[in-house]
Amino acid sequence: MEVGERIKQRRKELGYNADYLASKLGVSRSTIFRYEKGEIEKLPTEVLEKLAISLNTTPGYLMGWTEKPQDKLLNIYNQLDSKKQDEVYNFAKFKLNEQNKEIFTIAAHSDDPNKEITVKEFDDLNRYLDEADKNFDDK
Repeated sequence: MEVGERIKQRRKELGYNADYLASKLGVSRSTIFRYEKGEIEKLPTEVLEKLAISLNTTPGYLMGWTEKPQDKLLNIYNQLDSKKQDEVYNFAKFKLNEQNKEIFTIAAHSDDPNKEITVKEFDDLNRYLDEADKNFDDK
């Protein structure tokens, strides 16, 4: 599989459309399609790194040098007995809950304890959090 095919496959796995990925990278939609079709053969390192981050993978995977990080994890998981698989699952679930709590705490934090937010700021924050929650649920 070529680099462009990996980019497209990973984008679709994540449920991203080309417009969304383009906005994350700060490029046009047509540039994303050119990457996916292999029309831009030599991707600059910075672009490759941004693509990998945006697609939750590694530059090595996009280039075809390594397998997906998820596949490596799944390969190890499948070699464990069922009791140890349950332990890994429970640990991962715990870490995800911990991470989700951190995200909420960061969003609700203010450096100035005396700052009073306006109704508009409050509404904007709620809209942002609702959108983030919706995007999280969609993936």
